[in-house]
Amino acid sequence: MYGHGYFPSRLLCTVHSLADALVYSSVYLSLASCAMMYIAGVLQAVPVSPALYAIGFCITFAIYNLNRKSDDAEDQINHATRYRFTKRYEQPLLILSVAAYGAALVQAWGYGWTAVVITAFPLLAGLLYSFPVLPGPSRYRRLKDIPLGKNLTISSAWAVPHALLPSVLADVVFSEMVIATLLFFSGLVFINTVLFDMRDAGGDAAAGIRTVPVILGIASTTRMLVATGLVLGALILVISIPAVPLWQSGILLFGTCYGIGYVISFTMTGACHAVCDIVADGQFIMIGAVLFFSDLVCSGGYLA
Repeated sequence: MYGHGYFPSRLLCTVHSLADALVYSSVYLSLASCAMMYIAGVLQAVPVSPALYAIGFCITFAIYNLNRKSDDAEDQINHATRYRFTKRYEQPLLILSVAAYGAALVQAWGYGWTAVVITAFPLLAGLLYSFPVLPGPSRYRRLKDIPLGKNLTISSAWAVPHALLPSVLADVVFSEMVIATLLFFSGLVFINTVLFDMRDAGGDAAAGIRTVPVILGIASTTRMLVATGLVLGALILVISIPAVPLWQSGILLFGTCYGIGYVISFTMTGACHAVCDIVADGQFIMIGAVLFFSDLVCSGGYLA
């Protein structure tokens, strides 16, 4: 009744649709958040509770879907497919996002005010990032309008809860590996956000948005990101080598090399959405997987 290629084609379409839903609904990023909690727990030698995974997943899902509400104009130019998806499911995504952040705060409440404040930090950063709340006559009323400011805001909003909450929820004193984890997460997320600005440079320039790649150009921005990755790797090695087994320092070095690698891959291949949406956004899933299997081999397993 149907041609031989019918069912494989339908299967491919279904897989493609599911992949789009995972990426555009921010579920994929939320899973990356869970991976970051796992990475931080292993490096800081603290147990990662289900509550920690739940908080990470919920705040990431909520913040990114709420932020898309303020990115409609840019998305229409830079990412039309994602724009159509988020507009189609706008209402349910909004409701789920508000509920998710509420659930994250409720989970954090059980661990004290410090956990609540850290969990609320990305929400505050997101409000400053997306809405015109900064005072003064300057044209920069939102953090996302300030060149480099937007990248530092996003990187800190990711790094602070994921680096600090594992030790806070475990009720242990911060170690030097908290600092190393904070640097690792903030550095890789910074590289990630600037890479996305490189992808969107054409649309941002057309919309009058001054990002780092719009100001410096793609070539100079690439050199800046590679240099950032190299400095990041050196700093993390200096902090981590005296504090953790050498193989864990090696995983951190692998992570920084991974970040440098996808920047170079982007400039060489031009595979914009594949590199950004899958490879770059999935960097912590990849690093977490390598850490998990390395831990099984090197230390007999880390089961929180």
